[in-house]
Amino acid sequence: SLPGSPGLVDYTLEPLHVLLDSQDPRREALRRALSQYLTDRARWRDCSRPCPPGRQKSPRDPCQCVCHGSAVTTQDCCPRQRGLAQLEVTFIQAWGLWGDWFTATDAYVKLFFGGQELRTSTV
Repeated sequence: SLPGSPGLVDYTLEPLHVLLDSQDPRREALRRALSQYLTDRARWRDCSRPCPPGRQKSPRDPCQCVCHGSAVTTQDCCPRQRGLAQLEVTFIQAWGLWGDWFTATDAYVKLFFGGQELRTSTV
């Protein structure tokens, strides 16, 4: 849900061809090749999956789920005023962690949200 709520977390998506210098003659060729690759392999979206609890299919786009607009939230599931949001992050799996060779890794998660830094206990 984090990519669906970019106001909560800052991230940037860039096209792959911008990794090459703008003067590099391969840049435009890479852009065209990637565009053709994606077009050739594009699939029709499967919109038959149900929406999660508390959401419904959008009347404009049946592949999108929207919240029931209320006095507290908008149809984008965003709070109508500051201070009403609740962030919930679930950690499912981790791999490639640095740690002890002989005991389990003492891993924890840091989260920066709303000017606060939160840290979990060892997971």
